[in-house]
Amino acid sequence: MLDRRQILVGVAALMGGALLPASVKALHGSGSVGAFRKATLSEPQMKAITIMADIIIPETDTPGASGAGVPAFIRTAMANWLLKEEAQAFVDGLDGFLEAHPDFPRQDITAQTNLIAGIDSSLHDLPEKYRFYRQLKELVLIGYYTSEVGAAEELAYDPVPGGYTIIPVTSETKAWST
Repeated sequence: MLDRRQILVGVAALMGGALLPASVKALHGSGSVGAFRKATLSEPQMKAITIMADIIIPETDTPGASGAGVPAFIRTAMANWLLKEEAQAFVDGLDGFLEAHPDFPRQDITAQTNLIAGIDSSLHDLPEKYRFYRQLKELVLIGYYTSEVGAAEELAYDPVPGGYTIIPVTSETKAWST
């Protein structure tokens, strides 16, 4: 099972490097953002995204990715935010994954989790057919930790933080979203 603390550490790295090029391209008008709007994700694609999102951030004492609305966030990002080329590469990769693993949506959760954990363990050296997974994980993390559930329930939230205070960190300490 994937550890949420490991995910949080990865968010910082992902947000710093992976989002910037797409954002810069979008701001400078190279590529067409939102051009994917006419195409929608199919039901099998959304089912696979939902399963993978819930494996990446499962429900514990707080709602998981589905409970935070992450699959809908991903659909919205595909239609309105990602460059057309990025969205198409994501869909092509997802379709390749579903062709390679046609039973994935019907497998039991243990088999699904083992498959995704195997892909996740090679995140820095992914084979071409799994490249979409890096973008999926990035979207899941962004969608979750910018949702009300992720920011206010999973992370500690203080809308008006006080002065600088050194807080000792232990394995039981929650990370702060503010």
